[in-house]
Amino acid sequence: MEIVKGFNSNIWFQNSGNLIGELALINLYAMAAGISEEMAMHSFGLIENFFLGLVLYWGLAKITKSKFIAPILGVICFAFFYKYLPININLLLEHSSLYLALCFALPAMVFTVIPKLLVLEKRRYFLVLLGMFSAIGFINFFVLLVILPLFLLCALVLSEESNRQYVFRSVLSFLLGVGVVIAVNGIGCYLNHMSFYEFLRSNIIQVNSYAYYPQLIVPLEQMLMYYNGIGLIALLMVMPLFLKNRKKWTLGITFLLFLNLFNLIQYLEFDWLDMDLFYMSLSVFVSIVLGTIIGMLVYYFGISIPRSPKKRAITLTFLFFGCTIGAYFSNGYFNYGNKKSDKLKMNLLEVYDTLSSDYLPYSYAIVNQDYGQNLSINEHHFMNYSDFLNTYTKRDSIYQIYKEDKKFLEKNSEYILPNSVFVVITKSNNNFEILELGTPEQVAEEIVIQLEVLKSKGRIINVFRKDDYFTVYEIINKEKSSNLNDLILNL
Repeated sequence: MEIVKGFNSNIWFQNSGNLIGELALINLYAMAAGISEEMAMHSFGLIENFFLGLVLYWGLAKITKSKFIAPILGVICFAFFYKYLPININLLLEHSSLYLALCFALPAMVFTVIPKLLVLEKRRYFLVLLGMFSAIGFINFFVLLVILPLFLLCALVLSEESNRQYVFRSVLSFLLGVGVVIAVNGIGCYLNHMSFYEFLRSNIIQVNSYAYYPQLIVPLEQMLMYYNGIGLIALLMVMPLFLKNRKKWTLGITFLLFLNLFNLIQYLEFDWLDMDLFYMSLSVFVSIVLGTIIGMLVYYFGISIPRSPKKRAITLTFLFFGCTIGAYFSNGYFNYGNKKSDKLKMNLLEVYDTLSSDYLPYSYAIVNQDYGQNLSINEHHFMNYSDFLNTYTKRDSIYQIYKEDKKFLEKNSEYILPNSVFVVITKSNNNFEILELGTPEQVAEEIVIQLEVLKSKGRIINVFRKDDYFTVYEIINKEKSSNLNDLILNL
């Protein structure tokens, strides 16, 4: 969050060790949509999943030469059948740099094998791919340094003679893109006195992703064996088609060879290989394999959608709802529902978004758990529970005595209170303490007592928001001095 907000101050390199590509797009999305950075970061995952679904549909259409059946079923596998894919459903709606990078990587893979889909002019082809590979590098190193090299190797081996020059140009643009990414990030590390080695390692091995798949129908190790078998079957199925019509099925066999080799990565013992990112990307590639198998079955058996508009509409409707209902009963992902912690996060973000939109920056403070420190950057003052309990009452007493004495407050600015102070207290019966989101029960009781003491002294304290998960109190130290509507009306 600090990095996203730092872009507003034209701060592009921070001593955080994070790649800035995805975060810069989140900042751009926040400005374009007119929402807060907190809400943008929370909702950006939906946008990434939506665009990845579109890219999967387009990619499967090119791989299988099926305009609807194989692409839509492949996308439905990725979107609904969580019980058969290594997807962490706890992070399903969170933004993911890997998914965003794959939105660029999958088209680049297709363009490498079928260059005419992009452009035939070799110089423009090279420059476009250079831009795509560079963008991927600024978003996610796992895709850049693990996935793409393996695919380019497969493309070199299986490419047609007529397209080999384009494949070489794709490889050259990839190498140059890697050089650009290393150079820019190297300069950033130098300016921030960071070790480039540690920067590289921290972005290949990401700590914000973790392997937890309780929804899988069988243990993960067994599921991985099934993936290996499915990948091998798909590769055997495509070989007769490739031998019969090499030009038509080069993309298909290239992807399937790549996916089979990618599956073997799990057996490598390499410290720099992030298996959590491997599983996450595998969920996308397994959907491609399944979609490709469906496409080959459609080709083998001559299955097609009826051309009659009426029959076509009925068939497509039946197909879509049939798959959705099948996902509901066989997968059971709806049974997981929205956890309380997810609901708490969403409601808290709504509060932060309301305050960010409707209140003057730094005219108010928020009292919350320590995670609120990052949310306060460039927005408002922050106070954790400990500081509030230990210092606020004293500061309030001194401020009320000297609030009209400007000279005293100028010399003793630590006693100046924000015009409004918002205190967040979660409900103790929801057990949010384990998630570091909630207010410990004893702390909540002490805060309520302190608020009652302040109210007995004549302070204005209102309930700003109350729901099943938390209560937000507003301590008003200076009336109509924080809310933008009040300030405008008082002009």
